[in-house]
Amino acid sequence: MNEQFPSGWFYIQSSTHHHQCLTAVTLSVEKEARIELRPFLAKDPRQLWTYDDGFLVNKYSAYVMSVKNAGRKNECIFQQKRFSDNTKKTVSEAKERRHWEYANGALYLKAYPGFCMSEQDVPRLVEREENYGWRCISVLTQTMRDISLDDRTA
Repeated sequence: MNEQFPSGWFYIQSSTHHHQCLTAVTLSVEKEARIELRPFLAKDPRQLWTYDDGFLVNKYSAYVMSVKNAGRKNECIFQQKRFSDNTKKTVSEAKERRHWEYANGALYLKAYPGFCMSEQDVPRLVEREENYGWRCISVLTQTMRDISLDDRTA
């Protein structure tokens, strides 16, 4: 089953680490800050992502999710500028390391569909298997859940 990223801002939640989302771990906007699983915090911009032309963009930093060496196992996921300069080679390499797809609960690099993001505390590229459970939850959906929980407690 092919899935699509939600429109607008969304959380990327792990199914194996309940209530944890992909998070840009630093409070600064430093490039190459690691992406990790952290407990869900409502409206934390470090946990909000949007899909823009193949890139997963972090709301807090405006950097994109990336790997240093695409197509290699155990590469950490971190944030990086979209492009370092505008040469054709750089743009092509950037897309190879920064263009993501989402299908069957797996997040994977478009250029390397045989590798996907693991659900470890510090996610890495691993060989793709059948059972991955990343879920992309839109901010609107999360807000509606919060409202319905508030209504039940009132």
